[in-house]
Amino acid sequence: MKKFMFPLDSLRRYRNTLLEQEQVRLQSLLAELRRLEVRRVQIREEVEQCRLQLQMLAVVPVDHLTALQAFRRHADGEIKSIAQMKISLAERIDQQKLAVKLARRNVEALEKLKERRFQTWRLDVDREMEATVAELVIARFKPLSGT
Repeated sequence: MKKFMFPLDSLRRYRNTLLEQEQVRLQSLLAELRRLEVRRVQIREEVEQCRLQLQMLAVVPVDHLTALQAFRRHADGEIKSIAQMKISLAERIDQQKLAVKLARRNVEALEKLKERRFQTWRLDVDREMEATVAELVIARFKPLSGT
């Protein structure tokens, strides 16, 4: 019997490569989302540290209060910007999750087809083996019945 060959194996490998690329893109987007969240937390911590430092002063100069207020406005603007980027990124992540899901389905479909073809091939091999064994058994006993 000939060796099992799956003619769509190169397509299966190609689709698997595409799946891996889609997963890498998704991981990259998720990493960017984490970076944005870390930056948002850092900004809030910086504002809080500045506020606490001013509270520790016995006398707070007006220019320090003005600078803190300006810094807070700037920080609030950055936090709003980060929030908008996160919303946009969340949409891209959802789209990428869908792309990964589709790529995974494509790979799994070919995997299932390969498995079904292998099972069919295996049955054919088993049948051929049984036929060969049967022929050998018949050939072995045939001379005995003929004499």
